[in-house]
Order: sequence, then structure tokens, then C-alpha cells
Amino acid sequence: MPSTHSSTITFMSLYLVGLLVAPLSPTSDLLAYRSLLVPLLLASPPLIMWSRVKLGLHTPEQCMVGAALGFVNTLLLSLLWRGIGSWVGLRGDVAPRVDEVIQHLEDTLRGKLDL
Repeated sequence: MPSTHSSTITFMSLYLVGLLVAPLSPTSDLLAYRSLLVPLLLASPPLIMWSRVKLGLHTPEQCMVGAALGFVNTLLLSLLWRGIGSWVGLRGDVAPRVDEVIQHLEDTLRGKLDL
């Protein structure tokens, strides 16, 4: 059975590294910490996998398969969201709608709270 810890930490780390390397928003405050965050994020999956093996909960092979699943999930989700070639991905379809909903919610809350 593949390690879900390895899969999850690999997915989260690689996805966050992707956001730091190719940010969706170039004005993000996190970009200033990129040189500190990227190495920390990249070191996380091997440390988690080592701990799973050291605790006897998984074999190295199970951790490697979990990490491979996390990598594939990161790749697929990134391609789905950011798009491929001329296709802008779900970001072009979903993001504007989500922005409208958030704006409507914000306006409603400001109206009710008299802000």
C-alpha cells in the first residue's frame, strides 16, 4: 500500500514550490521568502518518507510509490489549472466566477456590517 503521507507531502511541497517559482500573482508577499521556502519545501518529502520508514510503518518502496503518486497529482492538477499551450485551463473558466462570488460575499458582508 503506497504511503499517503509521502503522496500528500510530495504533492503539497511541489505544488507550493511551483507557485513560488511561477507565481499566479507576481505581487505575492511570499516571493520575498522564496530563497528560504523552496529548500525547506523540497526537503520536507524526503524527511517525511525517512520517518515513515524509520518508524516501521512503510517500506522504502511504499514511500517511493507514494511520492510518485504525489508528483503525478501535482503535474495533473497544475496542467489542469494553468492549462496547456493555448488552452488557459480551468483558471480561465473558474477563477473569474469565483472572483465574482467572493466580491458579492464581500459586498454583502460590508453592507450588513456597515463597513
